[in-house]
Amino acid sequence: GAGFVAADHEELGRRLAETLLEDWDGGDVLLLDTGGSCPEAEFRLEAALAVLTAAGVPAQRAAPPEDWTGRRWVMAFEAAATRQAAAEKEACGGSFALYGVGSSTAITAFLERGTIAAVAAWSDYAAGYLAVEQAVQAVQNQIRPLDPLPFSIVRGEDIYAPENQKLLFPVTS
Repeated sequence: GAGFVAADHEELGRRLAETLLEDWDGGDVLLLDTGGSCPEAEFRLEAALAVLTAAGVPAQRAAPPEDWTGRRWVMAFEAAATRQAAAEKEACGGSFALYGVGSSTAITAFLERGTIAAVAAWSDYAAGYLAVEQAVQAVQNQIRPLDPLPFSIVRGEDIYAPENQKLLFPVTS
């Protein structure tokens, strides 16, 4: 392949962990390890773990648990894991703060209801345009490195800010 369009995965993990740190008031953080189902998630997880460890926050990486009872802080590093953890939180009446990734309709709905504290979101539409641009450049032998796909950290209370509406509600914006 001539290239790819993606966010800077390490930066995404760092920023998501920094967002959790703004809210953290003690307790262990569970970093959901999805077992390699999304290779990018490993980079995000490792970067988040480094930030949390440097801040003295007890953090453990583990597969999604059978029992979510007693969890206070959870981080997911891929969209599917974020959706699954949010669904589990709602199903079991969990009170843990969930930080994840993605901008799908389901994730946006969980964010709006307060099930998810914050997500790292990017525009899939922008990614598509950048991918086409990169493909055209490759055909014309004008390959150049692309900047990473921009992303934003969005909290539930900020989903209707104009810049976030473009990420979360691209068809209606």
